[in-house]
Formats: sequence, structure tokens, C-alpha cells
Amino acid sequence: MATLALVAGAVGWDAMEFAGGYNAFPMVAAFLPVSFFMFALTAVATCVAVVVSLMALFRRRFAYTMILALTIAACWLILPWFAGRSLFLLGLSTRLHQLSSPVEIQSVARTCHFLMPSGGMVFGPRKVMGPLPEEAEQNQRVWSAISSHPFVHLDGDTGVVFVQASKVSFIWGGALPGHWGILVGAPSGQSSSFYHQTFRFADGIVLFRGE
Repeated sequence: MATLALVAGAVGWDAMEFAGGYNAFPMVAAFLPVSFFMFALTAVATCVAVVVSLMALFRRRFAYTMILALTIAACWLILPWFAGRSLFLLGLSTRLHQLSSPVEIQSVARTCHFLMPSGGMVFGPRKVMGPLPEEAEQNQRVWSAISSHPFVHLDGDTGVVFVQASKVSFIWGGALPGHWGILVGAPSGQSSSFYHQTFRFADGIVLFRGE
């Protein structure tokens, strides 16, 4: 039973991460990320499994102890926080492939560069922190030019487009859940600490998740 609970926690965590990415927002419950509860479930199941394995070792059931030990190690090694992979970004990639294409995303990035040659930020109409009053007209002009593309409307029009000389970032999220999005162009200009996880979407396009 402890082994099944441990495996269920690991698999469930991955499933929730994928679902959050596909939804373009981390899954939450009681105002906390579901990953927190999956971590708690996995930790509790691990403690139970350790106790059971110690009891099996004391009873000289070495094969059963070895199976439990290998299961514990394998489950923790594949968890999203330790495996260096992101089911969240895989879910986001799946959603983007359904909504759009690399060609379309690159085309929107070129439009942003054309309309904002000096760079800047474009705020979605439902983003809490909107543009400065003197930038509202430009913001509306650029948003109107790109709003026919479905992917920019992910997470209920709360995204921000960050236009720079060598790249364009389409970013969602906030201080509490973190940020995630699409980077078109070379990622080297961005602070490496911002990227906790990255996922190659296509040539010249990277999905990211960070602070």
C-alpha cells in the first residue's frame, strides 16, 4: 500500500504539472499550488515506506526491503523538482501546438518588433498592472495588431509582451505563482537565474518557467 501511494504521488504530481501547463496556469487548491499537496502526499508516503522497509529489514525480508528502497529512490528521482524536466512546460507546449504554430508565433514577434522598434512592453487588457497613461495608445495599437492570434489570449488576456532588440518574450504569471511563457530569439540576454526550467518548442523558440 505504501508503495502504491508513493507511485501515485509521483505520477499524480506529473499529471497535475502537465494539466497546469496545458491550462497556462499552475493548478491550485485552497489558494496553494497543487504541487504543494502532491509533495506532501509523496513525503508522507515516503515516510510510511521507509518505516515499512525498516520493519521488513528487521524481519530479514531483504528482497522486499530492496524493492521498497528502489521504489523510493526511483519515485524521488523522477519528481519534477529533482529530475530537471518540466511537465508544466510540456503541457504548455501541447496547448500551443493546438492553438498556434512556430511560424505564427515568430510572425507575431516580428510584428511587435516592427511596431515597437525601440522596445517596450505590451500589456494584455486584463493584466492588473497596465501600461503607463502616456503609453496606453501604443499599447492598444500593438495589442490590436496581435490580438487575432489565439495564443496571446492564454490565461484570460493577462499576459505581457516584452519587446527587446534581439528577442520578444510572451510572459504570463505573477509574483506568487512565478512566471512562464514563450521566448522568441536568443535567451542569452536574459538573466540565467530567471529560468528555472526551459523547453525547446522550435528553432529560435523556447518555453520557460521562472521566478
